[in-house]
Amino acid sequence: KKAGISGSFDAAVQCHMDTIGFDEKCSICWVKDEICARKNCVFIYLQAVIINHVFKFAVSPNAITSATCEEAMCEMEFVPCS
Repeated sequence: KKAGISGSFDAAVQCHMDTIGFDEKCSICWVKDEICARKNCVFIYLQAVIINHVFKFAVSPNAITSATCEEAMCEMEFVPCS
């Protein structure tokens, strides 16, 4: 299994179960989505953080954000899983 956000896949799944109250199936689904977002969208997220810090950038409704990236890159697998 691939590593989770801040440790092992299993630790991330357990964290979701303990802190949010998801069942195991739901937790696995969310961790897979988070790994996909990290893999595909981290640079968009970092770019937005830097731009916002330097220029106090307001995000327009049509802007590409890490959330829209996650929807485009990861939702096809996440929605049926969830």
